[in-house]
This record gives sequence, C-alpha cells and structure tokens, in this order.
Amino acid sequence: MEKIYSSRDFYDRQWEQRHFQDLLSRGQNILISAPRRVGKTELAYMLLDWAHSEGWQTAYGDVQDAKDEADFLNELAKMLTKVGASKGAVHTLMEAGSTLRRLLPGVKYTAEGHGVELKFSPEAEDALAKVERCFDQLINSLTEKEEKLMLCLDEMPIFLSKLCKEINGEARAAHILHWFRKLRNAPDLRHVRWLLCGSIGLDTFVEQRGLAGTINDLKPEKLGPFELPIAIEFVKRRAALGLEALEMPDDVAAEVVNRVGWPLPYYLKLMVDEMQAIPPCGEIEKLSHNSRCGGRFCHAGIGK
Repeated sequence: MEKIYSSRDFYDRQWEQRHFQDLLSRGQNILISAPRRVGKTELAYMLLDWAHSEGWQTAYGDVQDAKDEADFLNELAKMLTKVGASKGAVHTLMEAGSTLRRLLPGVKYTAEGHGVELKFSPEAEDALAKVERCFDQLINSLTEKEEKLMLCLDEMPIFLSKLCKEINGEARAAHILHWFRKLRNAPDLRHVRWLLCGSIGLDTFVEQRGLAGTINDLKPEKLGPFELPIAIEFVKRRAALGLEALEMPDDVAAEVVNRVGWPLPYYLKLMVDEMQAIPPCGEIEKLSHNSRCGGRFCHAGIGK
C-alpha cells in the first residue's frame, strides 16, 4: 500500500485498521476519541492511505487552530479542493468567509425580560448564511463525479471549545454542529465518508450541551494504549532500528514498558530513543530475569 499520509514508523493497530475499514466500506461515518499521543492521527493517516489504495479520493484537515466559523469552513474548503472541488466555488467561499470574519465581532446586546441576550448583527447572520450557501455549492460540485470520498477532520472539539468562549459562542457552536450534521447526511453526498478524530471527546462535548443528536450519525470508537505483548514487541522493534540498534531481550523490553507506565507508542519510542543515545560502556551481557544487565541498559536503570 502506497504511503501518502502515514509514517513508515507506524506499528500495529491491525485490529482497529480492519474494523474501521469494514465500517467505512459499509457506509459508516466514524468518530475516534483518544488522548493525545495514543496515535489516533497516525491511524487516521493509515485509513486514508487504505482508502486511496481502494480508489477513493481522500483529504485530511485539522481545525484545532480555527478561531471562528470562517476559519472552520475555510479548512473544509481546502480539503474539498484536494478532491477536485471547483476552484471558482472555492474562491467565492473564501471571499464570503473574509466578509464573515470582519462582521463576527459585531454583536448586539438586547435586553429581554430580566436577562440580557447576545445576538449576531443582521449583517453577520447574512454573511454566515452566505458562507454556508457557498459551501453547499462547493460540495455539490463534487456530486456529479460520484467518486467515493473519504474526508478526515481532526480536532473539531478543540475548535468548538474555543468557539464556546467567544461572544454568543454556545449558540454558534450548536449552529455549526447542526449544519455539519445536515451536510454529512445530504442525500447527494452518500458516497462521502467522514472520519472525525479528537483528543477531546466530541461525544462528551455534545452530551454536556444537550446536542447528542448532532453526531448520532457517527459511530463512536475509542483508541487506547497498546496491550502488553504488543507494547513489548514495539519496544524490541524500535530498539533494533537506526545506527545505534539494540538487541533487547523480552524481559528488558517488558521492564521498559513497566517503567513507562501507560504504554502509549509515543512515550515508548521516547524511552527507547533515550536508551539508544546512551554511550556504550562495554558488551551487553545476556539478560534474564535473575541477572544484572550491563551496557546501556544499566546506565538507563533498566534491568537492575
């Protein structure tokens, strides 16, 4: 399989890959939630490479740095450009987004009853509606080809959490969620599969706000740390790479995993890389559970 997105260092997650491939092949949109450093983005890259090998058009976007609705929609537009969306429609959307961004700070404070309600100015509401219409036109430009598309959107919950802190942010986030669900389920876009990833759970975000219905088309999936046998094999394989390759016995690899605590690929890799960086001080002895180890393992405090 040609690697367009994924790294050659990606290891295992074989069951998850097969499971998600099956879901996507059967027309299911997926929501992957996992803490940082678990490897969810790399897994998403692997799925994009798989989809590409199956003849699908693919694109990846990250919206964690989006500050407002215009940024969010512009990132989606960039994704669609990669899969053949009309350049003219993209240009129109970008112009509408620039207008929206200028108007977003313009809100009105209107007293109603005993409270104060925050509302967009009519100009901002019109600009947002125009941006959404432009985006609909943009994605509709893809429907004539009827090619299978897989679109991966990363860190949407981070964007929504930031948006909620802005003026009238909760209502704006709810609007985005409702609009995005309508987009994902448009009859003309049944050939488009969506893969959403996040280090903050989108399911938790919407449940706390009574908006669970906005993601009920997404199949929620969790991604956790490596199981112990896989973590040990990962450490051994990682240690055998590079100019400072180490031949690491099972018991030493198991102790590395134990020292790391929570066996996430990122932290296991860091530990092995640190061990490889220790200058050698002699031949490494043959190790067992009942023997002391020499060389770099001793310097790293492993196996003592």
